[in-house]
Amino acid sequence: MTPPVAPPASTPYPPAGPYGSAVAGVSARPVASPYPQPVPYGYPGPYGAWRPPAPAPRIQHSGAGWLVVVLSVLAIVGAGITGIASAVAVAGTGATWHTRADALALPAADAPAATWNAWARRAADDALGKQAKALLDGDEAGFLAAVDPRADTLLTEMRRRFDLLHQLGPGRWEQQTDGAAKAIGSHEWRIDLRLDYCFGDVTCRMNRLVIETDWRLDEGHLVMTDLETTDGRQYGPRPWETRSRLIVAAGDRTVVAAPSRYDSRLTETVATAERAAAVADALGRWGGAPSRYVIFLASSDDWKTWYGTKPPDWSAGYYVRKTDNEVVVNALATTTGLWELLTHELTHASTLAGPRKGYDDEREQRENWWLAEGIADYAALIGRAVTSYDALPLVRRYVKGDWDGNPAVAPPPDSADLADAAARYGVACLSVRRIADVYGQDAMLAFWGKVMHEGLSLQDASTQALGASWSTVSADVTQYLRRV
Repeated sequence: MTPPVAPPASTPYPPAGPYGSAVAGVSARPVASPYPQPVPYGYPGPYGAWRPPAPAPRIQHSGAGWLVVVLSVLAIVGAGITGIASAVAVAGTGATWHTRADALALPAADAPAATWNAWARRAADDALGKQAKALLDGDEAGFLAAVDPRADTLLTEMRRRFDLLHQLGPGRWEQQTDGAAKAIGSHEWRIDLRLDYCFGDVTCRMNRLVIETDWRLDEGHLVMTDLETTDGRQYGPRPWETRSRLIVAAGDRTVVAAPSRYDSRLTETVATAERAAAVADALGRWGGAPSRYVIFLASSDDWKTWYGTKPPDWSAGYYVRKTDNEVVVNALATTTGLWELLTHELTHASTLAGPRKGYDDEREQRENWWLAEGIADYAALIGRAVTSYDALPLVRRYVKGDWDGNPAVAPPPDSADLADAAARYGVACLSVRRIADVYGQDAMLAFWGKVMHEGLSLQDASTQALGASWSTVSADVTQYLRRV
């Protein structure tokens, strides 16, 4: 999350070049390569990157089993029945095989309720699977085929949703039922839809939503009559769920969606996001940088409702950690400082991809907040002098005040004012920058990853990655911050 700090009048893209030299009196390790090397886009990480399914195990049939199969097939042919085959697959056990058409055939009108409920779930599964495939194929008619033709409001919403999702570029979109179908009327059911999705290419790391849907029987077919939106318990609603009229523009590494009244800002935002992505990509060394970054430019109303959160007043953007690559920036806070803001948030997406063993629970997130935010602000400072850092005056005032001298500064409370929030971010940023300047960026990143991704203590990570105790590193950072 980024505090909106006013940037300098001109902020050039960080050029290639060395960091500041080590400070006299501090043992510095040589830095062979001060800038991070890029990793392949879409590197398969621990969130379950796509792999082809394992081949099904080969089934061994006995001679008796094959005899029964042959006899069964002959009986079917003799009776003139096509499309359904029943056979014993293995001697001594019974198995019945059905075509999809048979599985989706309507039960008898007087069939038990359980039979109808089971049919409804199978029919919904089939419809949802076809709808997901249609979205990936860019087939609007196929996407709408599952919707009740008389549900005008839902049809309008699903047309809007198809158009927006298609432009955002889902790399994976999988839908199926989750749990049993529950009868809510005569030939009407409520069924939970389980959605696994991500934007990018087929290597993107999916996140899961469970969404309530209603269905009814219509002329022999099951059709969807209603679709709920997710709530804050699932970090919803997602921007594409809210019936917002969003417009989309895309670059090679990023896609930006914004309310239509911000159409004049899309071109600049995409161009800036592409430059920010280049920096973030190079720092994504653990789970791999996302295959694409998705940026939602929020209006003041959207800012308070998307992803089930109302960010603090001092915030200008946030990365949604429950997703692979989704970022929100406040349109009202991005008229200046856009490059720094986007670099900060995209760096969250690239560096936090991975197991995050040191950043999972609330305690870890509070203790290691300074590393998460420090590296994100640090990314926008690469190649620039520390004196160009916007928050530097606030940092100087903060460290001369009540600061306890600990580089692992606590996060600002939601009620903090802008100056306090920016100063804490600044302490975090300059602490990370100091470690990189003294020990080299590669060593700093190794230290960062050992804490954030491997879950090591600051002491163990410092010893292993920096070759110095944390007390030594911390004392140097503190001394540096007091004189910067």
